[in-house]
Amino acid sequence: MIYIDIVDDSAADCEAMLQQVQRFCSSYVLDASIRCFCSGEELLDNYCNKTDLVILDIQMEGQNGIEIAREIRSFDSDVLLLFITNLAHYALEGYSVNACDFILKPADYLQVSESLTRILQHLQKRNTAKISIKQKDGMVVVDPQRIIYVETYGRKLRIRLDTDALLCTDTLTNLEQQLDSRLFFRCHNAYLVNLKQVGRLMGSEVEVGGESIPLSKHRRKQFIAALSSYLGDAI
Repeated sequence: MIYIDIVDDSAADCEAMLQQVQRFCSSYVLDASIRCFCSGEELLDNYCNKTDLVILDIQMEGQNGIEIAREIRSFDSDVLLLFITNLAHYALEGYSVNACDFILKPADYLQVSESLTRILQHLQKRNTAKISIKQKDGMVVVDPQRIIYVETYGRKLRIRLDTDALLCTDTLTNLEQQLDSRLFFRCHNAYLVNLKQVGRLMGSEVEVGGESIPLSKHRRKQFIAALSSYLGDAI
């Protein structure tokens, strides 16, 4: 499943883009969830952390597409941004929010198809970076981006995901070695957290995915450094 949001304050342009995206997904036999919004503010109010791609018109009433993209980047460094504009000079501003591509209006299907093909290839490469989790009755493949945190649970591990949880028979050290050290940090002997999910630091605890996780005193300095490094890379 690929999750796509289209944002354009012109109902006609939004509908035209929707039809082109649907045509592309149909030609590639892609299972897609596509939502349309008439303003960036409406998108932000209904933002979904599963979103893979946001197609943004730049020139809109209220906040323009670049401003909306900056707000998105403040809490989501991974979503892909595709800008639609009739002014080429906006492309320079788009690079400041790490836009993946630009389409000049009026957008025809060839332009949209070529851009979405590149984006799809990027998503496929990104989604191949999955890990295998050992369970009592076999293995399960998990996207690390879905992991909120991992904790020791008796002689097993409990992996808290975005929608559910898994019990794992591996060790925390082995699992840690499979994960990207720039994104995951061992904040406690019994806990491994996804830095992207960190909400705030509270003395000897850290809020991760809305839950309080213990932070070891001797790991606090390294944790702050790792979090600062991650946030710097995400901007």
